[in-house]
Amino acid sequence: MPDERYGIEVETRPSDAQGLVRRLQLKRRDGGVDGVLLVLPDTRTARAFVRAAEPTLRGFFSIPGYRAIELLQAGADPGGNAIVIVPR
Repeated sequence: MPDERYGIEVETRPSDAQGLVRRLQLKRRDGGVDGVLLVLPDTRTARAFVRAAEPTLRGFFSIPGYRAIELLQAGADPGGNAIVIVPR
């Protein structure tokens, strides 16, 4: 993988999309990382959050989670921020 660095944030029960995006923007800026991967559990609550908050999340999380995982597995840079939903 190239020299890109990614921050990883894990949320178990996300509820405030604007606050989450604001916090991750600051972490990205202050941490000097190239992107952020938001990891959420595969629960009804998390999926409902992503659906309801899609307009807010869309601008910050530009890479589909499945694509980010494919690229990381191949040793490539995902090229941006992604939401990754993982099985519990």
